[in-house]
Parts: sequence; structure tokens; C-alpha cells
Amino acid sequence: MKVPLLFGIFGSAFCATLSHYYAEIRPFVTSISLLKTLDDMVLQRSDALVKVHPFDPAAVPNFAKGLKNQLPPTCPRSLHESETIQLMV
Repeated sequence: MKVPLLFGIFGSAFCATLSHYYAEIRPFVTSISLLKTLDDMVLQRSDALVKVHPFDPAAVPNFAKGLKNQLPPTCPRSLHESETIQLMV
């Protein structure tokens, strides 16, 4: 049985906000004393940063397009025919 290697494509990176990305680099930023002002400025705007998604979910190329015979029969027809897929709403 042939199993397609599609696991992991639905990672949280597509759903992450700018706030999530800053949380990842914040330990580095706060380790440099000259960047304390930058950290304070970003934290003051965290309410706005949680609303910004750098990736447009509707613009993600459809990795499964044309794989009709390699996907499970329960897979919706639209998945292997559309140009893009939406990973979050």
C-alpha cells in the first residue's frame, strides 16, 4: 500500500500571528540590553500583533492538486482540483 507523505504540512506556522513569532525570538531580544526599548515597544502593541497573520491562508498553494489517485477515496474532490487551499478560517 502506497501512503502519501503529507503529514506535517498543516503545521501551526500558517496560523501563527506576529505575536507568536515575536515570542519565539524574544529570549534573544531580551538578552541584549540595547534592545530593551524594542522589547517594551513590541509588548505594548501585543493586542495588535495577535491580529496580524503574515501568511494569507487562502493563498497557500495546494500541495495535493493532481494527486487524485494517491489520496484516500474519502478525500474531497475539491482538494485535488483547486489551485489553493485554506488552512485556517
